[in-house]
Amino acid sequence: MKGEGAKKGYGSFFDLIEGKPKHKCKVRGCSNDRGGGRVVCFKHHMICWRTRNPLHAAYSTLRDHAKRRRLAFTLTMEQFAALVVPAGYLTRKGNNQDDLHIDRINPLKGYEHGNLQILTCSENSSKGATHDKTAWQAHYENEHPDHGPDPDESFFLKALGFEYDEPF
Repeated sequence: MKGEGAKKGYGSFFDLIEGKPKHKCKVRGCSNDRGGGRVVCFKHHMICWRTRNPLHAAYSTLRDHAKRRRLAFTLTMEQFAALVVPAGYLTRKGNNQDDLHIDRINPLKGYEHGNLQILTCSENSSKGATHDKTAWQAHYENEHPDHGPDPDESFFLKALGFEYDEPF
């Protein structure tokens, strides 16, 4: 395959077509705009990047999830690799019963060295069902001493069996 897509290596991942407008992604069936000097759109660029860099992609995903959930993340890439590579996490991660998850041993701490373990999905689910609710409630009260839960969180907390005073 000739053309700029083949030069960047996207041709081995996608069916690229020539003749599309210059600002459109070259992947067959995609109508997204491309940007950043790429031949393909950001979506297809990231699919290619994640396939080529599975360890870094898994690390980035874990870090992004921790950030979204406002949890500390002090794990280095080397520590992450030492945890996941021997366990085969990169090839067995997922949401099926025997797939692997990264679990925080102490759920009140963040993603830090010594607080992580690899569990199967079923082990992780059963662990989550047995946590002491009073520890979670104490953690929440420490994080939000001035008021009760946000309106978006109240349904979630009630579903978990938390009791709290309504804000006045």
